[in-house]
Amino acid sequence: METALVHRVTRLSSPATIDEDLGALWRTVGAELRVVRTAMANLVVFMADGDEKSGRVPLDDVIGRHPSRVIVLRHSRVERVRCPPTAASIGIVSFGPPNARYAVEEIALESTCGDASLASIVRRFTRGDLPTALWWTEDFATAAPILDLARQSNHLIFDSRGWRDIGAALAAVAPLTTLRQGPRLVDVNWRRLTSLRHALVHAARTVTAHLEGLASIRVGYDPAEAALAWLLTGWMASRLGWPPGAWPVRLDEAAGSDALLTISAGRVTLVMTPLQITAYAGGDAPVFQMTTRQESTAEAVAAELSSLAPDDSLRDALTALIHRLAA
Repeated sequence: METALVHRVTRLSSPATIDEDLGALWRTVGAELRVVRTAMANLVVFMADGDEKSGRVPLDDVIGRHPSRVIVLRHSRVERVRCPPTAASIGIVSFGPPNARYAVEEIALESTCGDASLASIVRRFTRGDLPTALWWTEDFATAAPILDLARQSNHLIFDSRGWRDIGAALAAVAPLTTLRQGPRLVDVNWRRLTSLRHALVHAARTVTAHLEGLASIRVGYDPAEAALAWLLTGWMASRLGWPPGAWPVRLDEAAGSDALLTISAGRVTLVMTPLQITAYAGGDAPVFQMTTRQESTAEAVAAELSSLAPDDSLRDALTALIHRLAA
């Protein structure tokens, strides 16, 4: 779905008058434009400082593809303080051509309080008849997700590509993997591995690279793709039943090439670049090639918002990494 012709109208508001101010804003917009009010989900965005300015959170592109009621939380964490939001603004964002425009509501809240206050704040402004997704834009290593917010969400969206300390981020993930009724974990970075996981399975079948019996597997990775390399090894460990204390894999940082990941398993080597995956079985001639998944962050988030089925493969990979970290 294209997101061209975006029209945004915003107003300052107060936490106590958001509902009334939104009603007045809808009347103003309705007098100027023919729009259909729509929402397929609640999208709660935990916003890090500067995310909007840097373009890291392409909200318009996401809600243009999957219309959602947006609640942006700009939160300064303070220990053991319960309080309401300190400031608020509202907006109506519309998309589409003049004869078929649709619009969604956007609420931005600022708070300086304890984490325990956020669950009730969010609960007040989400629509109970819609699924709720929590988009955590911060690095898990420096700002772990708030469990109370995660528990009341159907999705927890994040991008492990931004993790600067893999061990600390995995420690923050651990409580989420054991929640009895936890959210569906959605890692945008995990989607970047989809083509490579399919290629690895195909190579194991067609080139007889029996990973179970190999004494050593090497994963080389570009310095910016450390999390991708760890996710891959966690997936292999979960699927092949490697014991946490004895993984037959070595991870090596490998700068200076266009390869994002390189997997060497016996006589088989797979090379993943931004555009394609190439498999070799000795010699220079490739055994097969396939393209990598090409999608933006907004396309990935919108696609995941449309699915409510749990991603067991991601949860298993993360669990394997957490057990490895503990071992």
